[in-house]
Amino acid sequence: MVAGNINTLLAVASSNKAYNRIRSTGLYFTTQNAFKAPPAQAYVKQLFDEAPQARNDVEGKLAIVTGVTVGGAGYHMAEELALQAGMDCIIMGRNEKKLKAAVASIKEEAEKRQAGAPTMYEIKYDLDSLESATQAAMEAIKIATEKYDGKLHVLMNNAGAFYPTYGVTKEGVESNTGRNFLAPHVLTEKLLPALRKAATSTYKPRVVHVASLAHCCGQDFDPKRLVEAPAEGGAPSGIFEETEEKKLDYSKATGALASAMQYGRAKMAVLAECIELAKRESTLAVVALHPGSINSNFGAGMGVGAWIYYNVFGPFQFSPSQGARAALRGCLDPDLNTGALPSGSYLHSDGNPWVPEEPTTLNPATGKVYTMDDYAKATFDAAEDLVAKISSKQ
Repeated sequence: MVAGNINTLLAVASSNKAYNRIRSTGLYFTTQNAFKAPPAQAYVKQLFDEAPQARNDVEGKLAIVTGVTVGGAGYHMAEELALQAGMDCIIMGRNEKKLKAAVASIKEEAEKRQAGAPTMYEIKYDLDSLESATQAAMEAIKIATEKYDGKLHVLMNNAGAFYPTYGVTKEGVESNTGRNFLAPHVLTEKLLPALRKAATSTYKPRVVHVASLAHCCGQDFDPKRLVEAPAEGGAPSGIFEETEEKKLDYSKATGALASAMQYGRAKMAVLAECIELAKRESTLAVVALHPGSINSNFGAGMGVGAWIYYNVFGPFQFSPSQGARAALRGCLDPDLNTGALPSGSYLHSDGNPWVPEEPTTLNPATGKVYTMDDYAKATFDAAEDLVAKISSKQ
């Protein structure tokens, strides 16, 4: 246990109380303490001061961070991996100008810290396209093969977004699920050979996914329906309906927060997949996490409600730097090498493990509610099946 974090799971009763509060109020910031949470730089410094071997494990090695924009949580993840951990970083995002700006900013910060010039790479990665995810992975594999003996030590799947209005990806998958779940699934799958190659008897390469506390609002994500009706993103039947223009949209019966619930379903899928991936890849350390309620433009498009949430309650929100803490623990904490912090853990915004919320979806094979283990496998398999289905049509 290092840098103020613990490995003991939060009691089920305590986590359930928090989940129930979130479902009834939507006040995510009530589960965090923005006045005490350390910024990214201070957190990583403490981690390395207490566990210097953690830096030795990754210094000079290759990391990937997706969703990197100057000032965002992903930026602070990449900045600390590059400057304090001494890793060479590939940053990925859909906007090439923003990627270049992030590289320039990290190098400028390196000069301020006198940390030495970091090695940075930029790769375009658009969550809207599985082809883009595949291409980004192939470009990263090429870099790893040419300069790092084919090894990748850290994959930080940070990129994601909330889509308040109905839409689909280029492959016709509902936007929240397609971009937050399916694209990272493809990117991760393509990078697994390089991650496996970096494993040793004392080090487990990291696969870290930003999930969300919002998963507790998406317990009814249905893996079977994701494959059957990808344009509905794994939502139960009745969430969407055909409009007069013969287009799909949220049903009026599902209410104004239907899109937020759909985002929760996507994050439930992310969390479930991480549990299954941890079982399938025993030489890797896989983590899902809630970054916190961060003062950002994440809720843009939600109107006056989002403005009130992020401004009236602004002092209780994390800064983007604070929001990188749990992710950086997943990337660097040596307890994941030993199993003291188990692979497949779900970390809260303070970096400590919580019990994820249970699914409410019926397992068609049994007619009963899925167990988490069966649900995780079904979710992972659904992603594989849908990707294969999409590929067969291209």
